[in-house]
Amino acid sequence: DYKRVVKESGEKALNYTLKRGDDEFKAIINPVFNQFEVEGISLVIINHPTPWYQFKRVIVMTVKTLRAIVTPKSDISVRHMSGPLGIAAIIHQAVVYGSVSKAFEIIVLITFSLGLLNLLPIPILDGGHIVLSLIEMAVRRPLPARIIQHISLVFVVVLIGFMGFVTFN
Repeated sequence: DYKRVVKESGEKALNYTLKRGDDEFKAIINPVFNQFEVEGISLVIINHPTPWYQFKRVIVMTVKTLRAIVTPKSDISVRHMSGPLGIAAIIHQAVVYGSVSKAFEIIVLITFSLGLLNLLPIPILDGGHIVLSLIEMAVRRPLPARIIQHISLVFVVVLIGFMGFVTFN
């Protein structure tokens, strides 16, 4: 329906009423429907955000999400997280109800988020390896293998447990 309304408007200003909770906002939006057809194939031109813009957006969204999770007044909790199955379902919905480009936006968001998560100073992640290397540089000798084994085992169990919790939640 939205595409039809935009197409029928002839790119004239449309009045919108947006609802967020109990609040209503009125806005006038000038939609532009960039579409052309070639031999029965319908193409849509989409402006793609730059990688730097996407990276900044991921940082902002991650900070907002973490704040929402730790804020007592927020409705968002750890139970709203999704594992691999939930992520696949969300990408499927993005393709079915949105577009392939929306699915790619979600994939980019997840990729950047995983990259940032991987830099956390948790022993089994890359950030943890960096911290352990810095400690070894500071003490000028390798850390005992048994200590690293035990620390790694604990964090592997915690990480797999967290992934299982998120997946089956």
